[in-house]
Amino acid sequence: MMKYDVVSVDVGYAYTKVVTAERRIMFPSLVGPRKEITFDLSSSEDVPGETVQVGGETYFIGRKAEKCDTTFSLRTRDWVESSIYSALIASALIRVKESNGLNSNVFVITGLPVDYMRDKLKAAEQVRQAANSLNINLAGVKVVPQPLGGFFDYVLDETGEPTITQRTKLLGVVDVGSHTTDYVLIRNLRDNIERASGSITSGVRDIIDGVRRDIMQVFSRDNISYIEAEECVRRTRMIKIKGENKEVSDIVSSRMRNSARNIVGEIKSRWSQEGELDLVLLSGGGSIILREHLKDISHSTKLLEGAQMANAKGYYKHGLLISKASKTV
Repeated sequence: MMKYDVVSVDVGYAYTKVVTAERRIMFPSLVGPRKEITFDLSSSEDVPGETVQVGGETYFIGRKAEKCDTTFSLRTRDWVESSIYSALIASALIRVKESNGLNSNVFVITGLPVDYMRDKLKAAEQVRQAANSLNINLAGVKVVPQPLGGFFDYVLDETGEPTITQRTKLLGVVDVGSHTTDYVLIRNLRDNIERASGSITSGVRDIIDGVRRDIMQVFSRDNISYIEAEECVRRTRMIKIKGENKEVSDIVSSRMRNSARNIVGEIKSRWSQEGELDLVLLSGGGSIILREHLKDISHSTKLLEGAQMANAKGYYKHGLLISKASKTV
């Protein structure tokens, strides 16, 4: 009977998350061409996975990529086939290999935005190529719609066993990320209703960009950095203007309400024809800041614990369930 380690990898536009039996890893989805660093105030020790080789090119990944003059984005339509995606997958596997050893075969489970699932074979091939280049024995790879990670995280326990016993006819999952919001609708905890699933090209990045523009206009500042605006939206609701901290809660709240209104409107239009929902799960880092504005999706909504890692945790639990099933055959 084949024994293998389960590794889940959730490649997001903002962060890549990895879950194994021993570790939970998260690093920025930043990729930049390798450069010579002449002076660095931080530790010079290279973290495993921060430098990778893909297609004959060497890249810095995550925090180390911030030192590059240029960083690359996953925003192009063909990003699943790109060297950027390959580099992030390779970085995730290197980090796991260095920490876990991966002495046995490895089963990788990952996800794609709902509207990108037609590229699942390409994503699986990228994982295979990365594993092969790292001499990792790959037992298999499975690609699922990203919001199903939140569903698996909710219905399975830490060993991959089902935990939900009550009758649930319709359960929705809304996964709010950096650039996209994905959603799925599950019937009887078993069937994914594909006609009621999709992707919306709106996420936290749009809110932060909008707040940034509004603050520049209101306070006549020539520029507000993305980092300043993100800190303002996610935590402080304050911005420094000429040395003084200014309260900007109204600006932030307005942008959040508008973004949530668009998300809720589109999802409800797709879900309303299926009947009344029992519960909607909120996952993804964006759901943490938008949860109060997303309550209108259903009479019952629940923010998943550790929402930013929920997809990766759910993939891992699903991988355990698959592993148990294969051992009974």
